[in-house]
Amino acid sequence: MSMLSAFPLGRYVPRDSFLHRVDPRTKLLFLVGFTAALFIAQSLPLVALFAFIAVGSVRLGDIPYAYVVRTGWPMSVFIALLAFAQLFVERDGAVVFAVGPLHVTTLGVAEAVRLTLRLGALLLVSTLITLTTSPIALAHGVSQLLRPLARLGVPVDAFGLMIMIALRFIPTLLDTLERLIKAQAARGAEFNSRSLKVRLEAASALVIPLFVFAFERAEAVAAAMEARGYAGDVPRTSRRRLRYGRRDVAVFGALVVLVILAVCDRVGGALGCGWL
Repeated sequence: MSMLSAFPLGRYVPRDSFLHRVDPRTKLLFLVGFTAALFIAQSLPLVALFAFIAVGSVRLGDIPYAYVVRTGWPMSVFIALLAFAQLFVERDGAVVFAVGPLHVTTLGVAEAVRLTLRLGALLLVSTLITLTTSPIALAHGVSQLLRPLARLGVPVDAFGLMIMIALRFIPTLLDTLERLIKAQAARGAEFNSRSLKVRLEAASALVIPLFVFAFERAEAVAAAMEARGYAGDVPRTSRRRLRYGRRDVAVFGALVVLVILAVCDRVGGALGCGWL
């Protein structure tokens, strides 16, 4: 699996699992609350608990761990680079070892581990939401959550449609880009050259074909929508109505517990949770 084909955004894996049956609004709200709680938490054990919960959630989505690893490894490289830089940012604490003017301290190591766990958990949860929610359901959930803004004149339905189209065609654009790279490589383009100039010249040959394809697809979608009588200023209806169920109550309950733990951990002994 190449880096482009492994990009998770917009890719949906159909299953009949617990997470697949959870309302998309619940998933979006859980992502927001989980992100807030994850960065509110300060102690390393609690952050590790959040990461453990994120890893365990993969089982609830019936997604193979191997597939999740292949999907998330490109972003994992970026997280590893950030964690490595964090080692040398923090100056407080006992010095573990020094390389010239650069010093790695115990607090720097702890911050690097904490950053890795936070970003890894956030990446895993957001990837699971994409893999277990179809673009149509995700766009519908966003539209429903933003529905109160429609009273203020915000085009909520158009915004939801825009999200659906974007999520739907991101994998298509990435697949097209991968085919263009292979085609240009077959014509002699050197994308793996050691010379930065040669690599930039090879990459520039991809820009125009990719933009042409994107505009052609956008024009085709616009023509298809016009042929079907789409009007952006008309209130939209949906065949599928979103309803909260027992699974959503369970997810919200877990979110409340995580937020309470994170807040207690932040204030420490003030709320009697200093053991965290």
